Amino acid sequence: MEQLQRLYYNKRVNGFFLCLIIVHFMASVAISVLAMGGVEIGTFMALLMTQLLLLVPSFIFIISGNDNVFEWLRFRRLKTGTVFMVILFTFLTMPLISLINVVSQLFTTNTAVEMSAAFVGMPAALTVFMVGIFGPFCEEFAFRGIIFGGFRRSGAVLAGAVLSSVYFGLMHLNLNQMSYALVLGVVFCMLVEGTGSIWASITAHAVINTWNVILLLVMEKVYSEMGKNMFELINEDVTTDQKLAMTGFLLVASLISSALAFGVFIAICRHEGRWEEFVSIFYRNKSGNAGEDTRYTGDIDNSDDNRYNGAGKDTESTGDGCGNENNGIGEDTESTGDSYGNGNNGTGENNTNGKVRLLTPSGYIAIALCIFIIFFLDRILSMFSM
Repeated sequence: MEQLQRLYYNKRVNGFFLCLIIVHFMASVAISVLAMGGVEIGTFMALLMTQLLLLVPSFIFIISGNDNVFEWLRFRRLKTGTVFMVILFTFLTMPLISLINVVSQLFTTNTAVEMSAAFVGMPAALTVFMVGIFGPFCEEFAFRGIIFGGFRRSGAVLAGAVLSSVYFGLMHLNLNQMSYALVLGVVFCMLVEGTGSIWASITAHAVINTWNVILLLVMEKVYSEMGKNMFELINEDVTTDQKLAMTGFLLVASLISSALAFGVFIAICRHEGRWEEFVSIFYRNKSGNAGEDTRYTGDIDNSDDNRYNGAGKDTESTGDGCGNENNGIGEDTESTGDSYGNGNNGTGENNTNGKVRLLTPSGYIAIALCIFIIFFLDRILSMFSM
């Protein structure tokens, strides 16, 4: 029963991501076709449509299942002190994100700046709301709430954090944003796991986006008063030597700020009373890698209450993995592999009844479709526009 429950979550989550990619693919093609016909949609409508294409499928996913929504999405209230520490933690991670952004520009263009040029024409308050608040909420709802939450409910906390972050990066559909979105995805998953609440990742994501939008609007205002076009100056060719110099500076800054951020993260976990729970994730993963005999000790639907013995001792099971007691019929559910996707085959779990893979066929199809969109879609559409 436990194996079927895990497979159920993994299939649903991978299928959900595939649906998101298909919907965005169809929307991209439709917008491109309209543009070829001389029909342009405004910046506000483009932003709204992008976020609704995340939010609407997410709500459909939630209401189509019989799962506990708040338990899956983890909308748990944060302590006031935690909110301020999350904001501080977020600012301390920004040098690392800037470093990854600059390094990615050695191989590709700064897509984020090119896209942000369209925001300037919108009212400032509306831009801050759409990009800084509404957008982060929709993205966190889909990726840290549904996708990471689903992997987590299947028992795959670490591998689920990595795979959901890969999905988050791929969803941006360009190499520049994908590079730092992948790292941010891991950071956001850490915050959710460290606090037990999705509000932590929503707060961090909103801080990053809002800060960048405000900075963009202020800089554009200053350049305008100087009679210069900020985006023309930004788009001027920057030499490789200049990028490497910036990389060196950001590398030093990110090492210092990341060390401070880790200290703040520990304080966040301790303030929410979840540091031991967060650390236990790595012990459980290590136990699985060692191939030790580990039996689950609770309901996999609420893995906050699941604890494995870090010393690798045998622990008796009091449930069947779905919250149903099985000791009355004398059944044991036993795992002999890595339930986090890092076992013998690197992608799934070995137990006495077979394997449960984290990445299902729909996930492979979604990844392949993302690669097609990133590298080939624009080229194909440009051929038809000639």
